[in-house]
Amino acid sequence: MGQREVKSCNYCYKRKVKCDKVFPCSRCVSRGLGDLCEQQTVIVNGRLTGGGKLPSQRAPTLAQLMEENKVLHRRINAQEKTIKSLLTKFESDQADLISQDHLDERSAHIEGERSRYTSAEPDINPEELGKNDYLSTVNQIYGIEPKRYNDAQQPAFTVNQTEAQTLNRLLCMVPVNFSAQLVRYHCQTLHWIHTVFHEPSFIREHDEWIASICLGTPLVKAYDFYALYFAVIACSLYFMDEAVAMNMGIPSDALAEWPRKWFNESIRYLQLSDFMVNPTIPILQTICILPMIAHAFDASKYLGALMHCALGLARDLDFHLATAGTNPEKYGGNIQIELVRRIWWCLSVTDSLRPEAHHPFHLCLPTARTSPPANINDSELVNGIPISSRPLTEVTRVTHLLAIGRLAALFRDFNQSFTTKTTLNARFKCVKDHDLRLQALLNDIPDLRPRDDEQYIPMSAVMQADANFDYRPWSRFIWSTSLPPSRIMLYRWFLGKSYTDERWSQARQVCLEAARATLAARKKPVPPLFQKNW
Repeated sequence: MGQREVKSCNYCYKRKVKCDKVFPCSRCVSRGLGDLCEQQTVIVNGRLTGGGKLPSQRAPTLAQLMEENKVLHRRINAQEKTIKSLLTKFESDQADLISQDHLDERSAHIEGERSRYTSAEPDINPEELGKNDYLSTVNQIYGIEPKRYNDAQQPAFTVNQTEAQTLNRLLCMVPVNFSAQLVRYHCQTLHWIHTVFHEPSFIREHDEWIASICLGTPLVKAYDFYALYFAVIACSLYFMDEAVAMNMGIPSDALAEWPRKWFNESIRYLQLSDFMVNPTIPILQTICILPMIAHAFDASKYLGALMHCALGLARDLDFHLATAGTNPEKYGGNIQIELVRRIWWCLSVTDSLRPEAHHPFHLCLPTARTSPPANINDSELVNGIPISSRPLTEVTRVTHLLAIGRLAALFRDFNQSFTTKTTLNARFKCVKDHDLRLQALLNDIPDLRPRDDEQYIPMSAVMQADANFDYRPWSRFIWSTSLPPSRIMLYRWFLGKSYTDERWSQARQVCLEAARATLAARKKPVPPLFQKNW
């Protein structure tokens, strides 16, 4: 529908108050928002009007500048008081996090399983590990750039007098008897969805840590390692077939309880790592993995916002500058620079495929110079040996992520192209062009293209036979249930118009075909594992 041009600024228009219609207006200046005062964006007769900052039509007076300065100072003082009160409350909550009675009860409950290492407490020197001075981050919040990634500067796991019980709590949560199997299940069955960590390196670090726990001298890790670990095992048990879990010896009543508990622990250690001012690669890896199960625990909105925030944290670490010609040693070698590209690819994919990002007026991020990840398995990724990417016709653990990146790039390009068109005919042609690209998205990746005669083998039979897990049928199932809805997302702008104007009847036909294709894919009998899509 047509809309008249709005001459008021965003602030006054949304609050339905009188505006001066000059920029900045007096109301925004008096509230200290003069730099944010801009005109409302609307469509008038098929063209965009307004938006963006307009040149000031009057110079603010000295009195207005003084008033705005006072408002800004009051806001700064209020924010400082809020931060100090939150930090004080955080320290007091940490001291009372787990009472000693609760620890004794938990220790008695798991004494049989942890008898090998609970008899001796590790000798930990708090001065060597250091203490988290949370007040020191206030200056960083007010403008100091976050630290660049450096292995030697990662925040250590803190154990002091107010947090002495944290190590015991951690050991109570670690499933020592099942840990190795859960981690390897994730690497074998789920790793192709994200591929954001290096399998051999993570398994080696995990096995050394579990061995130290069994010997009674647990290695002290950084918070970001614990966050990544609990995210990995939570996803493993959530996606694991019940028969496979029972064969491992996991109680049936724990299949629903443990994934939620480990998911909460991963979030907890993510917060303890102070990730907003000290971003690290394990933190970003954790944020990429957690959305796989966030919907099951009512945390989709939280993780969606967290991944959008992680994209900015990755930019602070120069992840958007990892081009094909970048020296790998700048990021720590071949393994690290490849993980950097995979993490950036995963974060940009998620930010582009969020439901609100499908709107053509969604804020488009600047194009990064980061090169796509190499189509190579983790076992072939070694420091000191040049990376040799395989053709996409040869499927590796990274191929699915590369294909999903194409889908995200297509929608990103559609958002930008659709906005620039000023007529309905031009916009409809833009939709049809992108629909043709969407249908040809997997032409050079035949192993991932959906098949009408697909036969799905139950996962329990595959895992019990100790065979190598074939993730390609799962990938083809995901594509068969995601491509048709993607076509609807393109044509939905003309679906309503097609019922009154035959010029857009193709939109109605495409949406009907896509809906039928989606229902047909959903009617196929699939293993329970496939129904838990990311």
